[in-house]
Amino acid sequence: MFPLTVGERTGRPINVVEAWMAGDIATHTGPELVADDLISYVIQGGLPGSILNRPGVVSNDEWWMLATETMPTYLESALSLLYGKYDADRQRLVRTIGYLAANPAQILNVSRLANELELSRDTARRYTEMLSDALLIHRLPSVRSTAHKTIAAHPKLAVFDTAFASWAAGVAPSELLLNGLVWGGLVENLVALELLAQASWSRPGTTVGHWRESSSEVDCVITDAGGKTVGVEVKAASSVSNRDTAGLRALAKRLGDRFVLGVVLYRGAITFELDEHIWAAPISALWA
Repeated sequence: MFPLTVGERTGRPINVVEAWMAGDIATHTGPELVADDLISYVIQGGLPGSILNRPGVVSNDEWWMLATETMPTYLESALSLLYGKYDADRQRLVRTIGYLAANPAQILNVSRLANELELSRDTARRYTEMLSDALLIHRLPSVRSTAHKTIAAHPKLAVFDTAFASWAAGVAPSELLLNGLVWGGLVENLVALELLAQASWSRPGTTVGHWRESSSEVDCVITDAGGKTVGVEVKAASSVSNRDTAGLRALAKRLGDRFVLGVVLYRGAITFELDEHIWAAPISALWA
C-alpha cells in the first residue's frame, strides 16, 4: 500500500504516530540529519527491490541512469492495471502523473491541472481519481476543525515514491538544495509517506490529512477515530523558531481539547518545546 519507510529500509521500523497520538514526544529524539543524508533518503525512495534503494548511489549520472531505466517500467506496470478498468488516454495519463510527481505535496487544484495539461476539468479530476486508485498518488484530505470530519474537495497529494518524484521533477540530486520549491515538496512528501504508513500500523481509524483555513495551514494532520489530533509542520531547514508554529497555534486554538500536540519537524538533532503543546523534533525521529 505504501513504499517502505526509512525505518523498514534500515531494519529499524518504529511507529512515532502512535506515540504522538498518546502525547509522547520527548523520548523520540534522533541524530542530526545532514542535508546529504536527507537527499539520499529522498532519491533512494522506498519501492521494494528497487536498485535505487542500495546505499552509495550518489553520483548524478549513475542515479539518473538507474532512475530512467526503472521508473518508466514501474509506472507502466502500475498503469496497466487501470487500462482494462477505465477508459483513459495512456499518453495523457502518463503526463498527468508526471506533472503531479514533479510538484509533490501540493494541494490539488483541478482547474490549474486541467489548464497545464490541456484537459477538461472532468478528465483531470477523473485521472487523479484513477491514479489514486492505482496507489500512484495518496490523497491527504482537508480536515475541518469544527468537527473531526474531512472533505474531498481540496486534498493534498503525496506521490507514491520520492525517488519517482525526484526523477519526474528533472532535478539532479546535486541541484536539489538549489531548487527550494521542489526540495521542500520532496521533503514534505517523504514525511507524508512516513506518517501514512505508520498511521496504517496504528489504531483503526487513524488518518492523515492536512488543514487550511483562511491564512493558516498545517502540512499534515493526524486524527484518530475519536477526533484527537496531532499537527505536523515540515521544515527542510536545520533550525526552527517560534515563527514556525503559527499554523499549529491556530489549529490548537480551533480544536481546543482535541489538539494533542503539534510537531515541527526539522533537520536538527534536538527535541525541544517551542510553545505550549508544540514541539520541535528531528525529521529523523520518524525512523531513528
